[in-house]
Amino acid sequence: MTSTHVSKRKSDDIMEFTGSKIPEDGKENAAYLSYPFVLSVISYNKLWKLLIDKKMKKKDLRLSAGVSTAVIAKLGKGENVTTDFLLKICKVLNCDITDIMEIERDEIVNTNSRQGGSVL
Repeated sequence: MTSTHVSKRKSDDIMEFTGSKIPEDGKENAAYLSYPFVLSVISYNKLWKLLIDKKMKKKDLRLSAGVSTAVIAKLGKGENVTTDFLLKICKVLNCDITDIMEIERDEIVNTNSRQGGSVL
């Protein structure tokens, strides 16, 4: 099961969801899934541009930072990785975390639909 964080905003009654994917079972989070929630999408495009500027390959980054190929693959797919890995990468590239990632967009997702939800 995906590790997620769900919190309710009191002002507008919208749920905030952070995780690599929407929970599929709906059982453990049934109370939360009856509300729309905000889905933030992380982009690592800045990382790939920085690697090009530094004339580094993904393999060079992986070996220098001591991260696995699975971490590099997750970054390539725009999936969540732990901050420990991001900080190792920042140390190798001598940069700040905002130099390698950004929030690309926020979407309000309606999970009331039985077809799996929809973007509002």
